[in-house]
Amino acid sequence: MKKQFYLPGDDKGKSDYLTLFAAKLATYAMLLGITPQELQGAIDDAEAFKFIVLYNKAMKDYLEGCTQFKNILRDKEGTPVSAWPQLPPLPMAPALVTAGIFKRNARIVGRIKKNDNFNDQIGKDMGIIGNETPVLDPETLSPVIKAVIVSGGHPEVKWDKPAGVDGIHFFVNRGSKTVSEPVPPINGAVPAGFAFLATDTEPDYIDTAALPAAGESQVWKYIGIYFNNGEYFGQFSAEVRVTVTGVI
Repeated sequence: MKKQFYLPGDDKGKSDYLTLFAAKLATYAMLLGITPQELQGAIDDAEAFKFIVLYNKAMKDYLEGCTQFKNILRDKEGTPVSAWPQLPPLPMAPALVTAGIFKRNARIVGRIKKNDNFNDQIGKDMGIIGNETPVLDPETLSPVIKAVIVSGGHPEVKWDKPAGVDGIHFFVNRGSKTVSEPVPPINGAVPAGFAFLATDTEPDYIDTAALPAAGESQVWKYIGIYFNNGEYFGQFSAEVRVTVTGVI
């Protein structure tokens, strides 16, 4: 069975990989001919990339909160507001590294795999040998999604991206709430009762649509389906529901 590429496709996965790689490199450094400078470089790269990924996520959440605050100021007359959105606390920045983290990592991985002491067991332990790629059956493949409320009161739809799919299309039913949803850039029917919401290529997706009026609640429903090359791939997910409440 064909093996998938060891490096994850999303930045969070890449960050987790670098952290694991640096930790395991310390274990196998002497066996695989890794210098102290290379080991420290791998540790520094992992810490730097982890920081910037977390920083980007914090800024994304902050900007979404600012958008919500802007919409309240613009449209929600009578909604009490007490303070401007505040920047989230951030961890202390690590040492800045030079650009090209994953090119450096690829060179070290290439050398490791050519070392006479290298074997599959070491490779799997270091995260540099991919898992076997399962054959995806479009007759049975279906996303498993979950909706939770995150900072600012907006729903986040969580999903997993299996190897072999390009991404996922989400559809929403907001009940009696009338909103203008985007036009679906897809080839396929829109399920009855739902409107196309968004296309996502990296988990997870935050629905930033305007919330109900302050103090009011609504049930929003979501379903999703994977896609490849612009076409539906597999079956629709089960419907998930989440209660959203306007911020007071």
